[in-house]
Amino acid sequence: MKKIIRGSLITGLLLLTFGCSSTPKATTSNTTGAAVSATTANSSTVVATVGDKDITDQDLEFYKLLNQIQMEILKEEGQKQNKVSVADEQVKNLEKQNNDKNTLLTQAIRLQAMSLLAKEKGYSVDQAAVQKDLDDVKKTYDGYAQAKVIIDKYGADKFWAKEKEQYELISLVKKVQNDMKEKAKKENPNQPDKEIEFQTQKNYEELLQSQISSLKVKINNNK
Repeated sequence: MKKIIRGSLITGLLLLTFGCSSTPKATTSNTTGAAVSATTANSSTVVATVGDKDITDQDLEFYKLLNQIQMEILKEEGQKQNKVSVADEQVKNLEKQNNDKNTLLTQAIRLQAMSLLAKEKGYSVDQAAVQKDLDDVKKTYDGYAQAKVIIDKYGADKFWAKEKEQYELISLVKKVQNDMKEKAKKENPNQPDKEIEFQTQKNYEELLQSQISSLKVKINNNK
């Protein structure tokens, strides 16, 4: 089945094809060794803080919205290409993600942590690339009636403003990813692309764990 490329923050660029670590728990430490403090949220919006960056319930709801759009696109493409069973399986995976707050939160933490590292390295957002990505996504969404319905219901201006914020973070993270790819190439000269990809993933995950460990990650217990 044709793969729908829409820059999904949940199913695509957010994970940077590198999987998903377990969510840091609201205790004194997490599985990566990061210092984590647990508090009872006095606001219904902030669900976690990574360094000085807040992650809100609205962020997680937005990621769920992106998944909903992707599900509608997959369903339509499945019908067009007579591959409904394949689409159904992908839709089930997205539904599973949307029903698991920990998965959404983990992905948000990963994104924030690595975007902060990119800034520490002196990288800045490539606004031209961000705008190009947004234009491409808009063209994709315009081809699917249900995608436009979901966006209009959310509020088009609000949606695209939020989407731009996420792509700006992704722009930073991709620069760190590229660093890891260059490192893998240097350390593994003359290796096939598959090996370079594996080493890039390994380098990235090691750096991610180190970055999270160095940050203060606070997960709020929303009652």
